[in-house]
Amino acid sequence: MTKPKMILFDFGGTLCNGPFDLEKGLDALRRAAKNPDCVTTEKMCSMWNEMSDYFHTHVNRVETPLDCILRGLFIRCGLVYDCSLSECGILFDAANSGGRQPTPFITGLLDTLYESKIRTAVISNISLSGEQLKTAIDRLLPDNKFEFVFTSADFLMCKPGHVMFEAAAKFAGVEASECWYCGDGFEPDVTGSLGAGMYAVHYNITAENGFEEKTHNGRPYAVINDWRIPASKISELI
Repeated sequence: MTKPKMILFDFGGTLCNGPFDLEKGLDALRRAAKNPDCVTTEKMCSMWNEMSDYFHTHVNRVETPLDCILRGLFIRCGLVYDCSLSECGILFDAANSGGRQPTPFITGLLDTLYESKIRTAVISNISLSGEQLKTAIDRLLPDNKFEFVFTSADFLMCKPGHVMFEAAAKFAGVEASECWYCGDGFEPDVTGSLGAGMYAVHYNITAENGFEEKTHNGRPYAVINDWRIPASKISELI
């Protein structure tokens, strides 16, 4: 393990936890329309679930951007808006994630990284665009200093594919080998980042040990159950 120049983070389950409330999200969207009475929230939920079933059946590891989902939903419902699709997506996310909270001790880790002059950014599998997700992150972690936010909605291809990992390193002007990637999912986060040449940190709160180094396909990676662990490891490397 060597001190990284940059640490990249996943979003859901890594930077934050919280429930997803579809009904609240769609109800907020309906009420924000110029003609909210043209459809019920119940009908919007039914249409959403129909589309979701279709995507899960016909699409594999390709992201469906939220803006595209909303465009189809609004046209089918007859809803009209003064704001943009991107703004609607931000409203939807804020309304459906009222219980979202930072994961324990993540703010302390981020403070340690900033003080150590280790750069940070976010790449995540999510239907929100990078711009929309940045708005959510800024609301959740207002003191963050993430340099950029990339999402699968921007690139269409999801983790564990190498596209976002390679794009992030290239955009940051660093080698993949100089990056750590922190995420809570084994296949998308550990397998994906290792395959792109990064060092993976698997955030698994059910892991028995606070820190353990393992290998996958001959490549080392870390398993941690507490964000205070990587903070201490960073301090050791300085």
